[in-house]
Amino acid sequence: MADKVYEFLEWGKYGYDPNGEFEVLNMLYDIEVPEGYVSPRVQTNCHLNRFLYEFDDKSIQEQIDIMNRLINQNLLFRAVYSGSKSIHMILCVDIEPETIDEYKFLWHFMNKEFELNGADNRCSDNSRLTRRPHIMRNMPLDKVKGSESILEAYQKLGVRVDIKDTNCLVEQKLLSLPQNIIKYDWRQNFQTYYRKKEAEEAYRRKELEENLRKYGKQDMDPDKFLRNYSDKHGVVFMDGFKHVAASSLAAAYFKAGFQDVEFLKNWVKNECGDTDKTIWCNLGHLK
Repeated sequence: MADKVYEFLEWGKYGYDPNGEFEVLNMLYDIEVPEGYVSPRVQTNCHLNRFLYEFDDKSIQEQIDIMNRLINQNLLFRAVYSGSKSIHMILCVDIEPETIDEYKFLWHFMNKEFELNGADNRCSDNSRLTRRPHIMRNMPLDKVKGSESILEAYQKLGVRVDIKDTNCLVEQKLLSLPQNIIKYDWRQNFQTYYRKKEAEEAYRRKELEENLRKYGKQDMDPDKFLRNYSDKHGVVFMDGFKHVAASSLAAAYFKAGFQDVEFLKNWVKNECGDTDKTIWCNLGHLK
């Protein structure tokens, strides 16, 4: 299997998918693995200098316009048509982030700075898989025929399509490979962002501590509070924005007279995988 996975290394050590349709966005570190196994595709095992932007909700013409603008601005590293709805655009920086936090910050910073609004936030993952160029992707024929956007993409981009009885093979076409490297020192911007984030987290932590004292829970560690009933109610509070947002929301619940168990039950009931929706849904209970 290892030979199959690593037989296409023209872009470096990005091999992952034995069928060849995908490759890892960032190069895998060369760590020792047993023979026949692939170096694991996890965030801690991938470099941090390439960034993927794709737009499932934009028309193919809008995506072409974005791609051409990035080319003209000497920002684009590579663009590959996915064979379906989107163009996978990769940007590459010369100063590589050192942490996942820096990487995610830089993804969002460039998203705003280069006016890439509407890009899929799930792409802010350095171990994300992206479509490999020059591969024929297997697509259900009924899906292709029933989608005007896909048919429009085939026509505008001039991709190869090999129609079979119930499926078709569609070219994951390399649209552009200028290999631009963005030379920009983003580290001061990150420091400004990080100081602001720390201040916001400190404020929310203080707010939570005050409300714990107010409701007779002053002996409870704020960091443990949100996880106090996690096993019982199936809640997983992670570090980062979701944890901070939940802390602020917990304080709001206390102010409205809710008990901690009621708060957690409401959080579980309305958890939908989208932090913003969950927060607004819960805040609706406070009115």
